[in-house]
Amino acid sequence: MRRITRNALLILAGMTVIVTWSFGWREGLSVLVGGVLAGVNFVWMLRGADAVLAGMKAKPDAADAGRFLL
Repeated sequence: MRRITRNALLILAGMTVIVTWSFGWREGLSVLVGGVLAGVNFVWMLRGADAVLAGMKAKPDAADAGRFLL
């Protein structure tokens, strides 16, 4: 995940500079805010998926299987 995060930050920085230089500071700020929100969403989804997968590591026993049959 470090490589994905690093590459996303590099792309965000480059896009922010290019858009700011080409279109102005308001558009550059929009790109920056959108990128930060996307990054927060990525981290949030990653932690949620890790939490779900951590709960699935335990093997179900007979009682758990019986609950699904009822």
